[in-house]
This record gives sequence, structure tokens and C-alpha cells, in this order.
Amino acid sequence: MLFAKVRLRNPGLTSRSHSHQQRGARFMRGPMNPSANYECGLLVEGFDSSPVILMTYNPRYYPQLMEQAGLRQEKDLYAYYLSKEIVSVERAERVAQRALEAKQIHLRPIRMKDFESEVERVWEVYNSAWSRNWGFVPMTREECFWLARELKPIAVPELVLMAEVSGRLVGFLLALPDINQALKHTRSRFLPAVLLTVLYHRRSIRTIRAVLLGVLEEFRTAGIAAALYAEIIRRGIRLGYQDCEMSWILDDNAMMIRPIEQLGGQRYKTYRIYQRG
Repeated sequence: MLFAKVRLRNPGLTSRSHSHQQRGARFMRGPMNPSANYECGLLVEGFDSSPVILMTYNPRYYPQLMEQAGLRQEKDLYAYYLSKEIVSVERAERVAQRALEAKQIHLRPIRMKDFESEVERVWEVYNSAWSRNWGFVPMTREECFWLARELKPIAVPELVLMAEVSGRLVGFLLALPDINQALKHTRSRFLPAVLLTVLYHRRSIRTIRAVLLGVLEEFRTAGIAAALYAEIIRRGIRLGYQDCEMSWILDDNAMMIRPIEQLGGQRYKTYRIYQRG
């Protein structure tokens, strides 16, 4: 995670700030690593549980340090928790079926044999679907393919869902097993030993994270997000997972928050983006 290293009462801070302003910088915002397309946000609520894959963690006193350095809350990001015990599987299936039948939406898992072309289509939908989101920075094609190749070894095809209407991709959802649950058992710095440990403990992973969801704007009211959420829950339970984190979601994104809460999701973590200037 990228943090601005600020020392209080540092006599050099003012001169450096002026230098940045002279170069056209209008404000400082973060933490982001390096943009909202990657890990971002400072944990401010929910310190009693471990971070899941690709989510940040920090000590409790960090928010106070940010405020002392003159940074103020700019945007909150929410993480929702669902477990097999609290989620309504029947409701999830009803929600999904309603949306699928009404708009003739077809859901399917990613075709790994056509990985390159599938990623290309996801990249186009992602940049279009997220274009009006707060803090959005378009993802380049190279970035998207690099990220996809990095995540491919841990991805479960059944948890990467594509939503199509008449063969056109109109939405997608990427969920990943929480590989952090396997990584925390590693004690060695010797790479082969780390890999063997992760492979052994991967079988005991019981949590998934819904990492990315994108729906084209013209289909936002068609219930596709609800259908994707419901389907990923159904598939996750069938594959033996017990819990799901859905993160992160902008605090004012009602269209994403509503279906999660309808399925029984509970907000259990808050991450904060700060700004100065």
C-alpha cells in the first residue's frame, strides 16, 4: 500500500508541498496502490478479523495519524460478510431466476480454454461499467492482462461468472478463494516450501471474496448484479465454501449494496480514502 510519509512539524513539508503544487498537483489522496483498480483504503472499522485476498490491513492507530497529518475523510469503502448460516439460498435462487427469465440473461463460467479472448471482453465491460464510479481510473489493456495472468493460478473457473444477453457480454463477477487462509501457515522464506505449504492448506480454504463486479449501464436495472451475487453464493456453497466477503463497495452505491443486504449480507469492515488539499 502506498502511504505519504509525513512527519508532523517537519519544516521541509511546506516547501515540498509547494513544489508539488507548482507541478500541477491539486490534492493528495490515498492510500491507493497505485489506483482504485488495486488495493486501496485504510481500515477504520473491523479490526477483529483477518484481511482477505487483495484487501489491506493496518494497525488501529493509523487513522489518527492520518488526521493529525491534515488528511480528512474523502470516501468510505464497505466490505460485506455472508455466511452459509445467514444467507438465504432460496431467496438467492429466486432473485437470480427472476432476473434471468425477465431479460433472458445467460450466466456461465469463464472459458479457460479461451482465456485471452474472455479477458479482452471483461476488460471492455470493466472500463465501461466503472467509468462513472468515484475515483475511477481506466485500466489499460496491458494492466488487465497482467492482473488476469497473476490471478489465473488461484482462480476457480466456476467462480468467474459471465452474464450474456444474446451472446453479448453485459456483466461479469470475479470471485477468488481467500488464499490468505493458506498463506498464513507459511513459516519459511524458501519458495518451494512456501508453495508446498500453500498447496496443502488450500484444501482447507472456506472463504471466497467477490472481488470485481461490472454491469453495463444500460443493463443496471435488469437485476444482473443481484443474479450474479446470488449465483456466486449458490456455486460457492456447492463447492464447499462457508463464507463470502463482498468488497469493496462505495458507501453510496445503493444499487450494489441493496441486493447484498437482501441476501443477508452484513457490513463488517470499513476502509477509508483520505484527502488533503
